[in-house]
Amino acid sequence: MKKMNPAGCEREQDIARAVRSGLWSAELREHAAGCEACAETMAVAAFLQSGEDPAATVPEAGLMWWRLELRARREKRARALRPLVIAERAAGVLFGSACVAVFVWLSTVAPSLSLTAGIAGGVLAVSAGSALLLASSRK
Repeated sequence: MKKMNPAGCEREQDIARAVRSGLWSAELREHAAGCEACAETMAVAAFLQSGEDPAATVPEAGLMWWRLELRARREKRARALRPLVIAERAAGVLFGSACVAVFVWLSTVAPSLSLTAGIAGGVLAVSAGSALLLASSRK
């Protein structure tokens, strides 16, 4: 390939015309294959001729504004709910701890009730877990 000189090539206009018209002579094709400036001109002219517009993929400003407002609302809601989520999780941990403490206390106070207390504790733990799961799935 010929090196491109700073001024370009004298055949660039012929290359651009050939791309627009679609009429290529064998000599012009051969020149374009060997000349860097003409190869670049051919690529640019072909792109412009194809009608591709990279800016055409950008959504409308109103749609972008709406999406940004929606995102801001969602982030604001998440920030507002963060303390409630923390409190909800803390309540779940405290409830589970209370269930274990009651079971241990009942088994020491009344050993004959330990089986009943164990079943009741299991039911309470499953119920609490289900309630927390349902509460967290609402989000």
